[in-house]
Amino acid sequence: MYQINKEQNKKLLLFVEQKLKFISNNNKFNGFIIFLFHLLFQLISIYILFFYPISNLFYFTLTLWIFILISNYIFKGCILTKIERYLWKNNEWFGPYYICCNLNNWSSNKIKNMYICQITLLLTILFIRILFKI
Repeated sequence: MYQINKEQNKKLLLFVEQKLKFISNNNKFNGFIIFLFHLLFQLISIYILFFYPISNLFYFTLTLWIFILISNYIFKGCILTKIERYLWKNNEWFGPYYICCNLNNWSSNKIKNMYICQITLLLTILFIRILFKI
């Protein structure tokens, strides 16, 4: 499968930074806007996937999440988290999922395993919901 290299990632981050200039010239503020979008998207989509009745909206959200998982593979991580890191100039930021965790002492392997466990749990719950129409 196709993966984006560092040079392509850098071009994408510069492109997004330039496009966000219409909101503000302050990268920290623009990063906060991206963070809010990222957080709201995660909260709303998790609510729909876990608690909303199985319907077209549920399947649309599930499809969107599958595309996000694929994009995480292609970009070697979440592109929104990469944008937040770039705008904030903070390589210790791991995204809204980990906002309450102190990951500075965790190895990159442990963080990767945590992500794999979260995705496995999410997919298992969704499979059970669809299978039993819960």
